[in-house]
Amino acid sequence: MQPNIIENSIQTITGNVTGDVKQTVNYYLSINKDLEELRKGIEKLEKDIEEADSPKFENYLRQELYQKKEAYQNQYKAIAQAYYEVMKFNFTEEELKELQQLFLEGKHDKIESRVNPKAIAHNIAMREKANEEDANKLFILAQSMAIQFDDNNRFQKTCEYFELSIKAQKNKDNLFAFAHFLQEHNQNNRATLPYEEALAIYRKLAEVNPQTYLPDVGMTLNNLANLQRAKNEFAKAEASYEEALAIRRKLAEVNPQTYLPYVATTLNNLANLQRAKNEFAKAEASYEEALAIR
Repeated sequence: MQPNIIENSIQTITGNVTGDVKQTVNYYLSINKDLEELRKGIEKLEKDIEEADSPKFENYLRQELYQKKEAYQNQYKAIAQAYYEVMKFNFTEEELKELQQLFLEGKHDKIESRVNPKAIAHNIAMREKANEEDANKLFILAQSMAIQFDDNNRFQKTCEYFELSIKAQKNKDNLFAFAHFLQEHNQNNRATLPYEEALAIYRKLAEVNPQTYLPDVGMTLNNLANLQRAKNEFAKAEASYEEALAIRRKLAEVNPQTYLPYVATTLNNLANLQRAKNEFAKAEASYEEALAIR
């Protein structure tokens, strides 16, 4: 007999499951050899408790019985949860309905054979590659459209192609380029999100390879700060400028010829912000430092 551990209505993570769940769960339990051994162990312990010749030994057996019943109940609930997750869908596709029926019948090998997870993993990898290729093709198309100045719909079409590229696959290149294009056309609100998303990608890359990607972090911060200043978000802009400036100063210590001009650019931008905030002494100091570099 099955241990009397759980009733027809089973409390799961997602709610109560009723109906033929107990029949299905009991079937899965019956075909699981480990659980069958556990069930037999419970029956034996119950019999041994009845025949125990001392209270101490009986107490020991009851503790062991409790542990085995708890293990059995946990398995029972896990199978019930799996049943619920599979059966909650009202599938219309025939293949999915067949897999659902195979699940009810406990035919795991047939499910695995039908699903073929290795082939699906390969297809996912291929789709990711195709998405990357599509994103890059559309990125080139968007860049080309951006310089078709004789086309009256240049802006609209360029935005459309960038958005399609990002939809195929978000990456640092299409996000930054789209944000920069929008910023150049004074679409500051619209440019904010792609800049922020590009910045998040550059930050992550810079954690692993700072030599390659820290310059990109500084560049994106500087551009984002310009955008924030244009939106009168002065506190955000100042924080972005200061972080960009710190990064560019650090890079200039190693390669002054390349990065000192970028330090000067950020200082000049910061001075413009400070002047807008009526912080004239700070602005003058920033301007003077920028001029000294140049």
